[in-house]
Amino acid sequence: MHVDMQHYDNRSEMKLTMLINKMFESCRLSGKSLGFVMLGFSSNSSSAVHLARYLFASKMATGLVLDVASASCYGTSILNRQRQVSQAVAVDINKDPLTYGKTVYKTDAIQADACYLPFRKGIFDTIVSLETIEHINDQRKFLCELQYVLTKNNGTLILSTPNKLFASPFLSTPIRQQHAEEHYLGTLQELMTDKFKVLEVYGQMKSSYTKAIRRAFSLIPRYLFMMISIKELYIDLLYNWFRSFIKRKEDKDDQEDLDPDPDKYPITKIEHFSSNYSIPYEAFIVKTCPKKWIA
Repeated sequence: MHVDMQHYDNRSEMKLTMLINKMFESCRLSGKSLGFVMLGFSSNSSSAVHLARYLFASKMATGLVLDVASASCYGTSILNRQRQVSQAVAVDINKDPLTYGKTVYKTDAIQADACYLPFRKGIFDTIVSLETIEHINDQRKFLCELQYVLTKNNGTLILSTPNKLFASPFLSTPIRQQHAEEHYLGTLQELMTDKFKVLEVYGQMKSSYTKAIRRAFSLIPRYLFMMISIKELYIDLLYNWFRSFIKRKEDKDDQEDLDPDPDKYPITKIEHFSSNYSIPYEAFIVKTCPKKWIA
């Protein structure tokens, strides 16, 4: 049987284009932002920040790896390329980004809720969960699920989340409507202490307390937009315009890279992190191991 590969490739490309258009059209109609990184479609700075985290996590990942809330699966693809990783599996609650990941990166992907993972006890050697926990309403349930599917012996959870000191300081409700609850380093450790032992803490995008204060003031317009119920997509557009205007004033020489450059967003080990609420990094990455299995 003869197969016209050119016709097959054209059909696959057309399906992928339709899927991408569908995702962005859904954002436009709902008034919500995309909410995840798609390399080639997201900004270079945002892509670089997330690439840096996955590249960092990939050095620690071993054996069978679960990438929780993988979205478009570019990170799962990075994990899969590591020699010490036997297989990386992507999980996300949204079908379309997983379909995109399966098509573009050929990843093994499963649609599932991160609070109800469809895996047996202790199957994974490593779990990578980057910028996920802040989106979860029941964060304790989420951590219980991760602990349950993570192997008891030498299992590793690598988890990252934005620092509340820079994301929404002094506010009880997160500025970003997609976030359910954000954490300072201290509150994150308190949340995790029942199920996981924190082994190491890393910071990304070291900043200053002066910048934290400036960030707090720059969040005021976003907070006001949120209070008058402007759709999230338009809040993002207005906020990003305001931030870029401020940034141009602060650094006129700062130019957007032609391609994402993860090296611009280094990750540094924090040596003394015990119950510290005010470490000046814009995001944290914690390496943990499970304390015990759920009975």
